[in-house]
Amino acid sequence: MASIASESQAQLLLTKQLLSVPKGHPRKVIRSSINTPDLVFEFDKNGRLILMEQGDEKARFNWTSDSTEVEWVLFAEQTETARNIVSIDKLTETECEYECDGVIFDFKLRKDGAVLSYSISSSESKMEITHHFRNDNDIYPFQIVQSDGVQAGVVLVNINETDQYGNATSVTQSINGQQMTFLTTIEYY
Repeated sequence: MASIASESQAQLLLTKQLLSVPKGHPRKVIRSSINTPDLVFEFDKNGRLILMEQGDEKARFNWTSDSTEVEWVLFAEQTETARNIVSIDKLTETECEYECDGVIFDFKLRKDGAVLSYSISSSESKMEITHHFRNDNDIYPFQIVQSDGVQAGVVLVNINETDQYGNATSVTQSINGQQMTFLTTIEYY
């Protein structure tokens, strides 16, 4: 089971769009799957992540007023265990680029909020993820290709259910014959 610390560092998803909730104004998003504890995300009214919680671990995100920096503070059982600064280079409707502790995150989005691709890179490695859509109106991909330059993996995605805004609430992902279904509960402002 991955901890919130490894989740925070591996995929620091700072906005609702990067978490694949492109529509509406979510206040809280709860991700559930059968093999892991619920992962809870809370957002401000601007769609910026302010809290991530899993079990007894919490990460708080404190944004500067101009959205150029975010301080994230990790707690385990009420005790601070880590603190870091995220420097945001771009935060636009179609691109989000930021750096944290030597790791660079670069997201490309469509104007409707759908994530087209992203990369996570450091001085040692680079992971590229590309989303493939059946048509230009889809906000969720049917296929995700992950590559680290040496190996590539293909994840097939099926959207089982959406809510009143069109955000996915049940998603099944398949890779190498293994399936995992994720349920998402979204509370809106």
